[in-house]
Amino acid sequence: EKLRTCGKQELYLRRISCCHPEADLQTYFDQLTSLASRSTSSSDFYARSSEQYFRFFHDEGLRRKLINHCANLCLLSPTQLRRTFGPFRMILSVRDPRATFCSLEIHSRRPWCSGRESLLQFCRDWRKCVERYHLGDASVISFRFEDLVTDPESIMRSVARDLTIEFDDVLLQPTHLGVPAKANTSFVRDDGIDPIAAVSWRKDLPPEVQQIIEEQLGPLMNKLGYV
Repeated sequence: EKLRTCGKQELYLRRISCCHPEADLQTYFDQLTSLASRSTSSSDFYARSSEQYFRFFHDEGLRRKLINHCANLCLLSPTQLRRTFGPFRMILSVRDPRATFCSLEIHSRRPWCSGRESLLQFCRDWRKCVERYHLGDASVISFRFEDLVTDPESIMRSVARDLTIEFDDVLLQPTHLGVPAKANTSFVRDDGIDPIAAVSWRKDLPPEVQQIIEEQLGPLMNKLGYV
């Protein structure tokens, strides 16, 4: 139950297999299962399992912990997340909602992602995320996606300062656990950071959808410099 609470076992196994294809994964998961049975709660298991990950897969031993905060967890407030995961610094990129919805539409291959109500629900979710995280919590390190792809060095130097880590040029390249990776995108992209990603939605988003998004989210978009 703790393993299911902290993440789908099958998905986790696939990701670990990709990142560590030569590792003894059976031993790792046997240890993980044993750790779950000894942990007193999901929160306790999450903390212990992150330590175990670094000890098992990195020869240098336990270093910084990395928590991948999935967008789906934005249903929870920062306060609720800290109750589970303890004190942490959250990094959040906010993106023009018109571009975000356009990406969802391309990914789903369905007009308006199944209808007007889905579009309105998207607007409510985007508003909640921005108000709770990007604008609502002073400890959140946030930046606009558009600024990241058009001026990556400036943004990543600022993030490094906020995290009190030394800046490294590797921060300017898309990587996954230190390994070069292609962009995670619904649009066609070359390798590396493509500044066109900031505006590519304009040729694909239907005008009527754009109008509804701007009507629903205009004040917040204006505050963030999108309109």
